[in-house]
Amino acid sequence: MSGSDDTMRIGEVARRAGVTAQTIRFYERRGLLPEPPRTAAGYRTYRSDSVGMIKFIRRARDHGFSLEEIEQLLRARESGLPSVDPHLIALRRVRALETSARTTEAQRRRLELLLEKCAGEADGECSLLRALEELD
Repeated sequence: MSGSDDTMRIGEVARRAGVTAQTIRFYERRGLLPEPPRTAAGYRTYRSDSVGMIKFIRRARDHGFSLEEIEQLLRARESGLPSVDPHLIALRRVRALETSARTTEAQRRRLELLLEKCAGEADGECSLLRALEELD
């Protein structure tokens, strides 16, 4: 730890949170983390609760939440006010993932059809390439 007993520098916070210092700076620029105070030498100093907040953000990212959704979740976490409904945010994320999964599945099926057309053709005569050229 650096400075007082309950503060640490960015490298220590990054290590404890399992992210890079660059990730922490990115979260700060995006407004997900408050700008930390700095020492006279210009080093960022973080409180120990910063680690938990960064882990929260990382887990939310791992679950597919967008940065905007994470901002809303952080507001709900910090304020405890019912104006931000974490359940609704998660429900919207599930619906978006379902839509994305359907789109991905449709793309997979179309690509498999193109691959079937191309099977056994000579390299220079691949109907997959012709099909992609005609997709406008």
